[in-house]
Amino acid sequence: KGQGCAATFSTLNGAITISGPRGDYKQAAITFWGGKIPVTKKSRTSKVTLVQTGGDPPATVLAYHFPAIKGRLGAVILTVPTAQALVDNILDRHSFAVSAGGKPWIKISWRDGNSARRYLQKCLAGG
Repeated sequence: KGQGCAATFSTLNGAITISGPRGDYKQAAITFWGGKIPVTKKSRTSKVTLVQTGGDPPATVLAYHFPAIKGRLGAVILTVPTAQALVDNILDRHSFAVSAGGKPWIKISWRDGNSARRYLQKCLAGG
């Protein structure tokens, strides 16, 4: 009930997955996947800057940086304190840009976020 809820948006530039709690992991996460995100040999933390729709200033945070799809794509995960905080901040149209060391890694937008919000609310409620 309410475990492992996720929604993914993808474009030719990459993908973004928003996901809720699973097992012992009670937080939520935003995962970015893309061809311009450097592929690491092994998982590590990296300092990245996130800019997103909503007028908040850019946030520089530590992200989990790892090789994905058998080392063919780079990926980064940013944690969110709770699944409810993640769901509450889904906008119908939302843009994100992730960079590191002044180099752009991914810029991606979604539309119809209201549909994803409804789905995640239902999933988190166990429906």
